[in-house]
Amino acid sequence: MLRLRILAVLALCGIGAIHLYLVLELPYSRQPTIHPLFIMTVVAAFAFAALFGARPHWTVGLLAAGFAFSTMGGYVLTLVLPAGLFNFQEPGISYSGALSIVCEAVAGLSLLAWVAFDRGRRGVSVTPAQVPSRAAPGPGRA
Repeated sequence: MLRLRILAVLALCGIGAIHLYLVLELPYSRQPTIHPLFIMTVVAAFAFAALFGARPHWTVGLLAAGFAFSTMGGYVLTLVLPAGLFNFQEPGISYSGALSIVCEAVAGLSLLAWVAFDRGRRGVSVTPAQVPSRAAPGPGRA
């Protein structure tokens, strides 16, 4: 569980670091819609990493996994849509793009795995002593 949590936090930090690099890179800073989205991605990635690292909870894990997969989805849309996403189209997969996809996939999958293990670990196990007994129908019970 701890290893999954550390892996998820590192992958979220990777997403934030890659997008911070791209925000500071000149071509992305000229994009009117992509630039603010990248800034929000940087803030969200580091916020999720800090929150999940400090106080892990399954709702934070699910939200962070959704964030990672939606970030990956946005990148894929810039590659496959004819006009790109918000009129921004990637010419191909760059090194930063490939690393970002890896970080997003690792973050999303490790977060979902952590949530599954956490929910399974915290699930209520029913022992025979905890099962309510069914009273046999007696007089007046039908």
